[in-house]
This record gives sequence, structure tokens and C-alpha cells, in this order.
Amino acid sequence: MTIKLTIKLALAAFAALQPLGTLGFYRPAGEVGLLSTSQTVSIYSLPLFHPNDALTVHQKQGPLPDVNLTSSMLAGTGNPMNSVLYTSYLTAENGHEYFAIACHCTQGPTHLYTYVSLLDITTSQYYGVNNFIEGIMPNETFNLQGGDLAFSSSSSDIVSNMQVTSTVPNAGFNLSVQAQGPGLYYAGSGIFYWGGGTNHQWASPLSRVSGTITVNNAEVSIIPDKSVTWMDRQWGTGVAYNGWNWFNVILENGMTMGVWHSKPINGTTSFDSFATVQFPDGHQEVHQLDNDIHDANPWTSDVTNLTYYTEFELNIPTLEAVIRATVPVKGAGEMTVQGEPIPSRTLFEGFTVYSANIRGKCVKGYGLTERLFQIA
Repeated sequence: MTIKLTIKLALAAFAALQPLGTLGFYRPAGEVGLLSTSQTVSIYSLPLFHPNDALTVHQKQGPLPDVNLTSSMLAGTGNPMNSVLYTSYLTAENGHEYFAIACHCTQGPTHLYTYVSLLDITTSQYYGVNNFIEGIMPNETFNLQGGDLAFSSSSSDIVSNMQVTSTVPNAGFNLSVQAQGPGLYYAGSGIFYWGGGTNHQWASPLSRVSGTITVNNAEVSIIPDKSVTWMDRQWGTGVAYNGWNWFNVILENGMTMGVWHSKPINGTTSFDSFATVQFPDGHQEVHQLDNDIHDANPWTSDVTNLTYYTEFELNIPTLEAVIRATVPVKGAGEMTVQGEPIPSRTLFEGFTVYSANIRGKCVKGYGLTERLFQIA
């Protein structure tokens, strides 16, 4: 009875906050290829961005660096951080909305984590799992095979057409993802200090997605014009070993944000906390995030005994922004290794609704809240 009541209350909160009507996630008009999109960036930092140095030097403006996106999809072999993540917000022809996670991530030279989950936002039905398997992410071709999760591409540039296929029971989908611009380059250049080393990260936050999901052993088509995939690529020698919170934000005014809040390492007290903000006209700004993210409304997992929060307040003073995040379906988002539910093999990816005040204007949106407690 307690569980049912909790879910009903969470859904009531979601209904009050949902920014986009009954069905259909925001996506912009037009379909411009990511590789052909021009952008500019405003960086409040040094050229190689260190989050704790934000706003200590004058603002610099100019074109984004020439990042070879195709090569980046094959980079990172042997790095302690190397991941490809697809976060999909799907409207299906059965009248339901879904939140799907598909991630390949290396940890060490010989093993892969494959994170897969599927949330029916309409009913709160959820299934998520992490498989820890032998294997590596290849650097010659974009063909990632890990247990029941596969990534591949049918285009020579890789990013123009990607396939994401899960045959995980209760979390099956077959998606075609086309990266579309403008892209989001974390810290303005796609390279920054993180966890004591150098990290690379870029995203296509408003990728077009089509395909099917598996519901009750039957394939259900999704509606591309009412669906979005956030594709995120990350690799490097820097890792925040003591964990982090990470927020992806898609607002109905066309803004997108990738927000990092990483825990201190090596005995320091500093946080790597910053927001990369993408504006509808294609330009980007990098702003420091207030270290206090005001987490509230906790719950503890019966599987891992880890405690998560369902409410956050993100303050970005130089953007004059206050962003409130709510994870509406409490309990949905945890993915861990079955039989070994330890913190270093557990990742939380929760569907999130956002309510923001930016420079005096209120705007709503949706996105992701990620929590990882530690890396072994």
C-alpha cells in the first residue's frame, strides 16, 4: 500500500509539472545535420577549462574548435573513462511516453558495463539492469556489442545514422538515431579538467530518433516528430572517482544544458561544478554552478541500500538562473549488476522534469538526472 501511494503522489507531481502537454517531447523545427552546423562559444574560463577557475579571467569569444566527431566516436581505448550514452524520450503510437537508457562504458582495459533501462512514464512501469562483461570498445569501427546491447552505424561519418538495439527482457528497443545540430561541446571546447585529468565530452542533445520499443512482447512504433534522443560521447584520462551528479536539461524555449556537479578527490575540498548552456541560435556559454544543489526528498534502494534524491535546485548565478529538478517516479532509474549490487557497479539515470527561472523568465522542460557514487 505504501509503494502504491508513493507512486500515485509522484505521478500527481509529474502531471502538475509536465511541460509539454499530454503527449510529445519538445523538438525544434527543421532537421540540420550536426556536421554542417556552425556555432560560436562564450567561455568564462581559461582555454583548457578548469571548472574552479570559472569567471576568473575575461570572457573570450570565438568559433568552436574543429572537433572531428567521426574520429571521436572511435577514441578513448585504454582510457579510464570511455562511454557512449543514448538517452531517449519517446512518444509511442500506443499513446504512452517512454524514457530509455542505452550506454556502453568501459572500466579498466578488459571489461564493459552495458546499462539498459526502460521507463513507461505513463504507467510508472520500470526495468533497468547493468551487465558487467568481458570486452573492449573498438577503435577501428563503430560496432559495440555487449551482451544484449548493440551500437552500430550505417553512415561513413558514424554520427549521421546510428543504430541502438536492446534485446534485454522488459527493456527492448530498436532505435535509429540521427545526430542533428547544433551540438553541445562541454566547457565550450569539448575538453576540460575533470577529476584530476583531461576529459573530452560532446553531445547531440536534440537528435532525431525513429524505430520501435518492445511492450508485452509486441513491437510498438514511436512517433519521431514527438520524440528526442540526447546522444552523449565522453572519454579521457580524468575521472571523478568519488562520484558525481550530472543533469541534462532540454527546455521548451530551445535551450539545452549539460550540468556537472562532481565530488572532490585526492583530499581536496573543491568541486568540479559547471554548466554548458546551448542557446537556440547555436551559441554556447559556460557558467559556474553553485556547489550546493539543494538535494531533497530522499529514498533508499532495497537492492543496493544506496540513497537517492528526487528534488534538486541548481543555481547558476552568472546566467541569473534557478533550475528546479524533480524525478517524478520515485524508485525508477537504478541500474546495477544482478547478484553484485555494489556502488561502483551501480548507475542511476532518472527521467526528470525541470522548472526554471532564467533572467526573470519562467520556462519548463525535461531531461535526465544521473548519479554515480564511486568508480573502483
